[in-house]
Amino acid sequence: RVVRILFDSVIAYRNINESFRLRTLEQIRGMELPPLVTVENSHWLAWLRHESGGVLDGVALVHYMIITPEDIIEIASEFPPRVEHLN
Repeated sequence: RVVRILFDSVIAYRNINESFRLRTLEQIRGMELPPLVTVENSHWLAWLRHESGGVLDGVALVHYMIITPEDIIEIASEFPPRVEHLN
C-alpha cells in the first residue's frame, strides 16, 4: 500500500532510523497501525513548547508519526495533513 502524506505547514519534524528507536518499536510490536498515527501525551511536544520560550503556548499542535521499514518520522503541526492513497 502506497500513500502520499502532505503537510501544508509544520512547526518541526525529525527523522530517526528505526534501528535507534528500539524502545518505541517494542511498544508498538504486533499492533496494526495505519500509515499515519497521532501521539497522545507527547513528550516531544512538551519539549518543543518548553524550548520555544512561550511562543508555542496556546498553539494547538498535534504530534504525528509515520513508521516505515527504515525510519520513524515525526511531525509537529497545527493542521492535519492530506492523505492520498496511490494504489
